[in-house]
Amino acid sequence: MFDAHLREAVLSSAQLFGALVDLRWPVPVVLKWLTPYFDGTGHGVSTGQTSGLHPDDLAVLPAAVQRVRAGETVTGRMRNRHPNGGWQWSNITLRMVHPEAAPSLALILFSPEEVEPAEAPRGLHLPMTPTSTPLKAK
Repeated sequence: MFDAHLREAVLSSAQLFGALVDLRWPVPVVLKWLTPYFDGTGHGVSTGQTSGLHPDDLAVLPAAVQRVRAGETVTGRMRNRHPNGGWQWSNITLRMVHPEAAPSLALILFSPEEVEPAEAPRGLHLPMTPTSTPLKAK
């Protein structure tokens, strides 16, 4: 138990976060977080949902998964949606855990970096104009 707390303290202090993922699908599915979530992630990411990933990064994941399944360790950068509406950049490392014993299980490590601010809305709402006469108090 102490070892688990020590591991968590070391990884959190180093701003390194990790998860066990399944690579049987085109994008990694998170099976278990090995560390606490990093700021800006949470339950949606923990259940393997990838809707929070930037579309450009999501598009390259199937090729990265194939490379990892072929025995490579893949490193790079990716973005996930941050609660402020912007994008959280992270350095990532994706590698197989033990290809012979667990041919679809991999480790993904995240080292979060800067958060891009959210873009300002672009005129999504028209200004309100009155469409009827206001009520008068009796």
